[in-house]
Amino acid sequence: MAIAKDKTESYVEAMLGRILIKPDEFKYGGKIIVPDKAQRRPTVGTILQLNLLDNPNKFEVGDRIVYGVYSGTPLLLTIDSVETPLIVLTPEEVLVRLRGKVELKESGQGY
Repeated sequence: MAIAKDKTESYVEAMLGRILIKPDEFKYGGKIIVPDKAQRRPTVGTILQLNLLDNPNKFEVGDRIVYGVYSGTPLLLTIDSVETPLIVLTPEEVLVRLRGKVELKESGQGY
């Protein structure tokens, strides 16, 4: 159960020069159970809020973006016993904006 966008926004506000994103769920294929600490961090997310004076990349709420594995500050927001992971990024930490219905999959090459 995910928190509705408007409910998250009423509890969290991105500060000046920051982008608040909700990371996509990363799904492993197959039937191998991987411990939480060994799982890769997601690197794709959806912009929930942005607070930018200058927005040359024209980011918008709802854009899906790709960011570095160790980029940003992870947060775990708990509202009404529901945990929602969030990440706070700067615009410089965004690597790619995804357009359309693009799916990214594990390459198996270590990257």
